[in-house]
Amino acid sequence: MLSLAALLLQLPVPADSAAAPYRGDWLVESPKIACTADRSADGREIVLTNGLVRRVFTLVPHPGDALHFGIATTAIDELVTGESFVRAVEPEAVLRLQGKTLNVGGLLGQKDRAFDALKKANSAGFSQVSLLESEGDLAPLRGDSRFKAVVTDADRNARPCVYRSESRAFDFWVGDWDVTANGAPAGESHVERILGDCVIFENWTGANGFSGKSLNFFDASKKRWQQTWVDNVGGLLEFHGEAKDDGIAFTGEGVPPGQTTPVKNRMTFFNRSADEVRQLIEQSRDDGQTWTVVFDGTYRRRK
Repeated sequence: MLSLAALLLQLPVPADSAAAPYRGDWLVESPKIACTADRSADGREIVLTNGLVRRVFTLVPHPGDALHFGIATTAIDELVTGESFVRAVEPEAVLRLQGKTLNVGGLLGQKDRAFDALKKANSAGFSQVSLLESEGDLAPLRGDSRFKAVVTDADRNARPCVYRSESRAFDFWVGDWDVTANGAPAGESHVERILGDCVIFENWTGANGFSGKSLNFFDASKKRWQQTWVDNVGGLLEFHGEAKDDGIAFTGEGVPPGQTTPVKNRMTFFNRSADEVRQLIEQSRDDGQTWTVVFDGTYRRRK
């Protein structure tokens, strides 16, 4: 007796130039259409069709026994209209054969309901873009124009800051900069996006040996920008601010490096051009009555 595997090999693989589906009224015209039994090129599927209806069986070999298979219907398609009789988004049945699980139906069925399920998953926070791009069961959906939007929505869940316009307001500061103040070299700065583009990370090296780093991010819960600065002499400063048409304006209060008395701070970044940024830092020791410029630097993008 021939094994199922041997019988499969005797089935033909359909040619790419298969006949077009019948589009008439089969009840009236009684078309003469040949019935066929084919196998997929990878041997995983058997396809039966009479020109009007197609039924697909998926085969899963038993673990450790290539001559025996589990078999289940995974698609029943009405070829005249293109409608699928397997409509469920969730599996219509789950077969477990010797530890192997096979979902029957599901996303291999009607596309509209499949996309509805994916949209609901995205609305619930689904963010595994790599799964959307690699999962075999989703292959029939990837050619659909709606699939790109599904991937974009999942990516928005995975990287919300990339798509949040408020989080992009400080992108003009990203880059490598040579900084001058009063016409003299003041230092250099490397500024980059980190943590899913949610944080603008500053690395400052001063010409006088002073160095520091800052984390800058849009706090969505408070609807404002936040900067936390730390340096090599133990200084810590906190700022919060908002985006302006030409940059970002921060305010804060803290103890400057090497001092003991808290002061109010104003720090404003002006986006002058694609290759130039001005940073103005002012301090007040009388609770904001008067302000003194402590740093007025020009960042020029390093070429």
